[in-house]
Amino acid sequence: MTYLLIKDKNHCDIYTYLIMASSMSDTMDYFFGPVSSQYCIWFYAISVFGFINLILVLIGFIVSLFTKKVHFAVPLTFFLALFTWFFMYFQNRLLYNMCLKSETH
Repeated sequence: MTYLLIKDKNHCDIYTYLIMASSMSDTMDYFFGPVSSQYCIWFYAISVFGFINLILVLIGFIVSLFTKKVHFAVPLTFFLALFTWFFMYFQNRLLYNMCLKSETH
């Protein structure tokens, strides 16, 4: 009788594990799975936002170069921000184009 209880308990544990694994897979698909092609516009919006910030940082960088008595770190900070916004803009532009191409196939 003890063997049957252990066997039933193990069977229950395996069943519970399978349900939890299935539930976890559904949860992972919900948060990280593919979305419909209507979300391609988000990549476009983020790309536009990145480009606007890129231009603003570029203006700040140019102004900081011609301002007198500016600490060395200020132009360097603008320069690093310029690269960051450029890569954000370019990455989202690429993702937008890839998203558009994937919906046609």
